[in-house]
Amino acid sequence: MLDKISSPAEELHKIYVMSLSETVDVLITEDQRKFEQMENNFRQRLDFIGNLNDGAGKLFLQAELNLPAWV
Repeated sequence: MLDKISSPAEELHKIYVMSLSETVDVLITEDQRKFEQMENNFRQRLDFIGNLNDGAGKLFLQAELNLPAWV
């Protein structure tokens, strides 16, 4: 379903759901390869949202993406 999202306005929502899904998957499986892929995706997503205009959605997503790093 996430692949069907093409609206730029919904891109932040898509990134949020994908990141949350990956985080839960890694926590449950404890798979090192999945963790490494999640880290790579994390960096790419931060780069992507770093280039967006400031706003509540951007700040929320940056905070949410960084949350697993603090746990």
